[in-house]
Amino acid sequence: TLPFVASYWPSRFDPSIGFGFEPGAELRWTNGVDFWQSTIVNADGMLDRKMPGPKAAGTCRILFIGDSFVEAAQVPITDKVQVVIEKLARARGGLPPIEAAGVGFSGTGQASQLALYEKIGRKFAPDIVVLVVVSNDFTDNSAILSSLLNGWDPRRPPREFFVPGDGPGGFVRQKIDPAWREAGMPAGLVPEGSIDAALARLSYLYVFVRGHLRVQFPSLFPNRSAEAIAARVEWARGIDLYARTEQGWNLAEYPGVDAM
Repeated sequence: TLPFVASYWPSRFDPSIGFGFEPGAELRWTNGVDFWQSTIVNADGMLDRKMPGPKAAGTCRILFIGDSFVEAAQVPITDKVQVVIEKLARARGGLPPIEAAGVGFSGTGQASQLALYEKIGRKFAPDIVVLVVVSNDFTDNSAILSSLLNGWDPRRPPREFFVPGDGPGGFVRQKIDPAWREAGMPAGLVPEGSIDAALARLSYLYVFVRGHLRVQFPSLFPNRSAEAIAARVEWARGIDLYARTEQGWNLAEYPGVDAM
């Protein structure tokens, strides 16, 4: 009775923005518990409607830009903030025509969203830009923390960051490295076991039960990344810019990057 079992995340690497979705692809996203959402990616590689054409006189355009909260892969486009705010504006009355759009991708912070704005958001010609900031953006705006989380070399990342340097305020814009796959940190995350992966492909019931257990009893699913993070921290100490990365990091108490 479920529309699908396995999620399908049609992401692609674009050296001008980092990661986005494959235009025209169908994204399927589920937690195996309470949502199964399919969305067709628009021509700009975002989970939103087609970007409108030239702006009519008197129209106010609002651009929401952010991470997974704007991406909102869990809900249909009709329930996303950019569509809802248009409906609210029409219902209130007395406001100029409102057109809204969403540019969002999981794992991005405001530093890497600048490239998204320059390539995608700017052509929307927004009057208002809303930066949606959430707690894990502290990690997602940091070249070193994002690299510890994802196994990247912080000197050659697939997203843009601002790093210490001779620019304004003591920082410079670190561009995307198109060859980021050629570099990387050691000790990747431990993958899911083969039995788990096989059962997930074959059994609706297994996926449903596992999903509920993850929500109700998270201690049954310990964080496997602590060992990998520890190795990556040790590796990063060899880079002059990040030699102090490990100071104050209590891996026993805070195995996750965001919590620390």
